[in-house]
Amino acid sequence: MRKNLLLVEQDNMEYKLAKQLKDAGFPQSKQWGEITDIDNKVVGFVDKYGNKIVPTLEELIDACGDDFIKLHKDMTGFVALGDPDNGYSHKETVGKTPTEAVAKLWLELNKKDYV
Repeated sequence: MRKNLLLVEQDNMEYKLAKQLKDAGFPQSKQWGEITDIDNKVVGFVDKYGNKIVPTLEELIDACGDDFIKLHKDMTGFVALGDPDNGYSHKETVGKTPTEAVAKLWLELNKKDYV
């Protein structure tokens, strides 16, 4: 059985980025519940067992589909490159971790442009 989600403690992705993925409709096979602090501020997401969760690197790359080109590391950090237009424009995102870079790429590739 494929593991769909990773504990936040095992990953460096920030809560804000996880929330952006959730709000943008990142495909998920499990329901994300919210955890709140004493002031009812949402501070993370949990699975049905109460474990904090974010998508895995593999899930993020898979969700980018054929638009994902590559992931590499340079002096700025980890760089994810995507091509949503078959060579006409590239999307490049940078993160402190590979997971963060690819999460940002998925967000870029799935950005809703309202006219």
